[in-house]
Amino acid sequence: MTTTTEDACVVLTDAELNCKGHLETIQLWHEVHDWCCGNEDPNALSWPGRRFLIEEMDWAHDPDRDAVAEAIREQVLEDPLEVAVREDWHAIGEETEAAEFMILLSTGGPALRLKGRLADGEPTHAWLEHQDWFTPWTYYQTAADDALIWYASQFYWEV
Repeated sequence: MTTTTEDACVVLTDAELNCKGHLETIQLWHEVHDWCCGNEDPNALSWPGRRFLIEEMDWAHDPDRDAVAEAIREQVLEDPLEVAVREDWHAIGEETEAAEFMILLSTGGPALRLKGRLADGEPTHAWLEHQDWFTPWTYYQTAADDALIWYASQFYWEV
């Protein structure tokens, strides 16, 4: 099924809309988490960031940046349905470490996963893939690499 968005004549599938929604949430969490780690005024946040800070994090009653950063981290850790790693090719008996990760964010029609590469237990590259019923996993083009790597870096990647 396809849905027309408010963007000028852009038609998105349900899988793409699901992906877009999850990506917007990840970008919002990343923005507010980064803000918590700095000393900027709340007005430096985007309007959605300020709304999230006030409505979801109860900033008006408890303006504690460390508590907000920790709450966002907890939301990230509770968000996925599955988190998995796999190793690269290696010789028999050789010590290995995780080389790739996969974070399953939603299943069914539509499904969404975040995949990426690891180096020394840290994400170095990340991308989103979406899927609808009876369709293959499809790469989702985005310029939000920093937010995706930040999201993936909240997990512990040791085998």
